[in-house]
Amino acid sequence: MAQIARDIGYHGGGSNLARVLRNPIYKGIRRIDRKTENGVRRARRSDEIIEVRVIDDPLVSAEEWAETQRRLQSRPRPHQRTESERPHVYLGLAKCANCGGSMIPWHPVNGRPAYKCSTHSRKGRAACTTGSITHVAVDAAADAVMVRHLGDPGRIAALLEAALLGPDMQRADFDREQSAKQLDALRAERKRVLTSFERGLRTLTESEDRCREIDLQVDLLAAMAERTTPPPESDPQALAQRLCEPFSEWPHLSSLKQKRKILRASVEAVHVRRTGVAKAAVDAVDLTLPLALSSHQG
Repeated sequence: MAQIARDIGYHGGGSNLARVLRNPIYKGIRRIDRKTENGVRRARRSDEIIEVRVIDDPLVSAEEWAETQRRLQSRPRPHQRTESERPHVYLGLAKCANCGGSMIPWHPVNGRPAYKCSTHSRKGRAACTTGSITHVAVDAAADAVMVRHLGDPGRIAALLEAALLGPDMQRADFDREQSAKQLDALRAERKRVLTSFERGLRTLTESEDRCREIDLQVDLLAAMAERTTPPPESDPQALAQRLCEPFSEWPHLSSLKQKRKILRASVEAVHVRRTGVAKAAVDAVDLTLPLALSSHQG
């Protein structure tokens, strides 16, 4: 197979070739196996995958395509890291506080799994001096911040109260027009979510969760636009309780998947820096909360 690819001038690499051969479009089928959730592209579950015939006279028959898949499955696969080998809780969220680059997973030979600054990895120490930090140090420092900041309803309630009822509510330059546009955009998104559910592109749980998030943001923006006290369902204390609930048992959660799912819904970035050998500190956490309550110092 590799020799045939070389003979016809294909130089995309073995993994790319295998991906091409697994594409059902060659048997006339369009497969929709990914979706956008909270702005992130994710793979669909097997029961959510949609397949539609789009070519009546395909390049290969269904039998030929099935035989190709059988041969691909029979080929030995390179080792893929398991969850125990990639234990980084803040995978995709950790950022270098020094340069702003992503902290990517790194597995030094005969060493402990770590996070490494992508800028340092690509451009060297001259571009960023952070280098690598053990995943244990980064995760422990970030966990402490999550519990201290996001596990404290009183603290979050105070932030919400300040945003809803503080000086921002009384600003003479409050942009009503921009606020109205944001409200229209949120309401339009809610309609799209419901339409996606009706077409089978979203599950009921996903649709309900997203609609709740949108309704919360609509309530808060509407309260600011009207410069009135928020409605009962947007009471800072009640909102804070809801926002902090996933983090109340944070130290006791053992499932990496569960932790990452909660983080993706609540956190945009965790800015970490190296403070010594196998030591780390969190400078700030960017939260996915209403009214851009972000960059809270760690």
